[in-house]
Amino acid sequence: MASPHSAPSLLAVIERLADDGGVLASTHTLLTRAADIADRHAISVHDAAYAAASDQGGHRLVSCDERDLVSKGLASLPADLQA
Repeated sequence: MASPHSAPSLLAVIERLADDGGVLASTHTLLTRAADIADRHAISVHDAAYAAASDQGGHRLVSCDERDLVSKGLASLPADLQA
């Protein structure tokens, strides 16, 4: 479970990303990649879709989901991005 102290860090990261549009088409390639990630890491396709989308876009996924994403190397914690 994420620490309450993570919220300000997460909000700061979200603010920096606010202008990117946030829309990504659900293509066959993206959905296939998400299914593969879900199977390989034993996580939901929903969570895996975030990892697949960030990878496809060449971006780093930021999440407070330590159990399913961060611990498996699929995402970074917001606090890990602070300089």
